[in-house]
Amino acid sequence: MKSQWEKDIPVFVTSYRTLFRTPLAQDISITTDYKPGGYADMSLAAFAWPSGISITLTGGGWQRKSQTGQGALEQNLAHELAHLWQLALYDDPTEPTWVHEGFAEALALTALAHSQIWGTDEIKAWRRAAEKRCGKAMAQGRLSHIFQTQNDDAAYGCGFVLIDMMAEMSDQTPVALYKSYVEARRRHLSLEKIWEEILGPLHAGQIERFVSNDYSRARGEVIIRNLRAGRL
Repeated sequence: MKSQWEKDIPVFVTSYRTLFRTPLAQDISITTDYKPGGYADMSLAAFAWPSGISITLTGGGWQRKSQTGQGALEQNLAHELAHLWQLALYDDPTEPTWVHEGFAEALALTALAHSQIWGTDEIKAWRRAAEKRCGKAMAQGRLSHIFQTQNDDAAYGCGFVLIDMMAEMSDQTPVALYKSYVEARRRHLSLEKIWEEILGPLHAGQIERFVSNDYSRARGEVIIRNLRAGRL
C-alpha cells in the first residue's frame, strides 16, 4: 500500500503543470531510500536533478508515520518538484543560492496551497518557521555577507521571505514572479536591475536595505514585519 506522501506525488505534479502551464520534457523519476537509525531519530535528505528526485529517510522515527513526518515529506517533495520546473525553465549554475532556494520554497508553498494538501494552519506555520530561520541568519550580520556562506537559514528562510515579499510587492504570484525573473535574467541583467525592473525603485530599495543593513542587534521578526509593511 502506498504511503500518503506517495499518493501526493501526482497531485503535486498536476498542480505544478497547472500553475506553470508548462509540462516537463520527460517523465519524473522519484527514488526513495530508507536507512535505519535510532528509534527517535528522524532526518530527511532530498536532491533534484533535471528528470527526477531522490529522497533518503534516516531513522526509526519514520516508521511511526507521524503527522510531523508526513508534513516534512510533503514540504520536501513540493520543494524538490519546484526545482524540476526551475531547471526546465532556466538552468543557471551561477544563480545565487538564496534566489534558487527562496523561489523553490515559495513555489512549493504555492503548490501545497493550490493542491489543497495543506490548509491555512499549515501554511501559516510554514511562514512562521521561515521567518524564524531568517531571524537566526540576520542575527549573524548583514545578509549580503551571510548569503555568501553555506548558511541554510539564510538561503531557505530569508530566501523565502524575500521572494514571498517581492511577489506581494509586485502584485504577482510566486510563479508569475519567477517567470518575470527568468525573462530578465536571460537578458543578463544584474539582480539589482532585475528587482528594480520588476518591483520599481521604491520597493527595490527596501529589498536592498533589508539585505545590506546590519540587523544583528535587532529582533529579526520586527525587521521582517517592517519590510512587509514598507517601513524599511
